[in-house]
Amino acid sequence: MIRITSSNKTDEYVPSSSADLPVVIENWHQAVIDLHTWYETLSQTIAAHKQVAHKLIHANVNFYGQHPLCELERVNCAMIQEISQLISVMDKSSEQNQLSEQATIECLQAHTLRLQEQARRIQQVLCQSTLNAS
Repeated sequence: MIRITSSNKTDEYVPSSSADLPVVIENWHQAVIDLHTWYETLSQTIAAHKQVAHKLIHANVNFYGQHPLCELERVNCAMIQEISQLISVMDKSSEQNQLSEQATIECLQAHTLRLQEQARRIQQVLCQSTLNAS
């Protein structure tokens, strides 16, 4: 059994054998769910920022809140690119069908970490956006 320390300072179990494949898949599944949840929040926040900016512009009010919106959109684009890259890797792997079971586990673990990192980036930019709005 291997343990790693994640960026949030908690120990996470990292499976290393085919017997642990259900754990790997469950971790990946949870990372996908979490990312989707944060993506929905990010999308709603971007829409709300655009709506406020649009109303302020039409009311001829000086609006200095573009930076948070640009940052939100930048993270959104980066997340979409990351997901596209992960899908591309999965497509290539399934076409080649040459990955060993251990390589499949390692690939899923790597994807899980990348998904978790994207979720953290979204959380950070949403937090910054909230702080900038106040």
